[in-house]
Amino acid sequence: STPQMARIVGYTPAGLRKNPNSERLQGKLQELVGLTQRLKVLFDGNLGHALVWLKAPHPDLEGKTPLRCLEDGQGDAVELLVYAMETGQPL
Repeated sequence: STPQMARIVGYTPAGLRKNPNSERLQGKLQELVGLTQRLKVLFDGNLGHALVWLKAPHPDLEGKTPLRCLEDGQGDAVELLVYAMETGQPL
């Protein structure tokens, strides 16, 4: 949703709608799209499974959902978790 995406990229919903082409926003959106694409690959091309993963509480994120962590500005923790999944490395 627009409010969630706005929180993830550090904008208000109005700011997101007003400045969709700002350079700062585009970089953050590219990161979000990249993360989504990586998750899609991890889930054998199934975007639905990737979205379920984003909304499910995760023990390595102190029981928070990856989506909540992204909204709270803790994208690095989600990035680390996705990297561990990609490489098979434990956290």
